[in-house]
Amino acid sequence: MDRRVFLASGLAASVSKSAERGGLEAASELIGRHVESGRVLGASLDVRTDAGSYGRSFGTAASMDSIFLLASITKPMTAAGVMLLADRGALRLADPARRFIPEFREGARSRVTVKHLLTHTSGLPDQLPENVELRKRNAPLSEFVERTIRTDLLFEPGTRYSYQSMGILLLAEIAERITGRAFPEFLEQELFRPLGMERTALGLDGIPLERTQPKFVS
Repeated sequence: MDRRVFLASGLAASVSKSAERGGLEAASELIGRHVESGRVLGASLDVRTDAGSYGRSFGTAASMDSIFLLASITKPMTAAGVMLLADRGALRLADPARRFIPEFREGARSRVTVKHLLTHTSGLPDQLPENVELRKRNAPLSEFVERTIRTDLLFEPGTRYSYQSMGILLLAEIAERITGRAFPEFLEQELFRPLGMERTALGLDGIPLERTQPKFVS
């Protein structure tokens, strides 16, 4: 390599790392301001690249090991579990949902595929009308599924996009019926553990609620 090219490449890499570090510092300052203002109680910033790692914790998050409750981020986790099954040949994205949940077959439901559920194009509403009541009493997945399969579709499958938690819920049920295992157990054994995600679980999985980060000011 020409010496000038070598020096230029080294300088570009140095500038790139400096810019990346500057961006991370700016992100830290932004998070810090929100925590200081009370808008955010606690936060962690953990960024890892080939060049190294950057981590900071804020507020009630005493360390980078603090545990946060996640909501809709569980959707890509569910999708990853379903795609594992697809890679193993246990299902195909083009499969109708009724192949695994025979009860889900009335009318247009018979045309809903695994892909529709993954891509929010199934026609299902986002949540059940009684969603809050079911959550408050920690209703099991089976009860959500039983109510979902009777819910009217909003549109013909595949014709529109509409964010829907209920479709992701049916994917978890499909995975349970294929594997014969509870979905949280399947994810823990087949996804989280192999990836070294030792502090990640679908549900609390025995973690005391008081060990998680508070969502609101008491």
